Amino acid sequence: MIAFTVTLHFKSVWCMFLVSAILGFFMTGYLPLGFELAAEISYPQPEGTSAGLLNASAQIFGVIFTFGGSAIIDSYNSLSANLGFVGALVLGSVLTVLIKADLRRQSAEKNTNNANNETKQLNQI
Repeated sequence: MIAFTVTLHFKSVWCMFLVSAILGFFMTGYLPLGFELAAEISYPQPEGTSAGLLNASAQIFGVIFTFGGSAIIDSYNSLSANLGFVGALVLGSVLTVLIKADLRRQSAEKNTNNANNETKQLNQI
């Protein structure tokens, strides 16, 4: 995002397309990680519930950031708006790192697999 902010001042279209493609490529990889983490920490709730809440919050924050960014661009400049977006991304990354990784779904699957293995061993005796 910082590279995108810097390329705004160069006013080079090909550079803007390149940086936008790179930004989209790496930010899109963040989505499945978020969905998996939400499914893990919200287990035993269905995955659809956490996915729906994440999608709804993404839409709400998208609208807020769009209107907020437009207001900042009108009042100040695009650099200020993009620096605000960078700050939001950094804050989101820090909050993601601080989430306690309580992998409930994996623990439940591991316990189920262990119980199935014990049952198979008892049946073999």
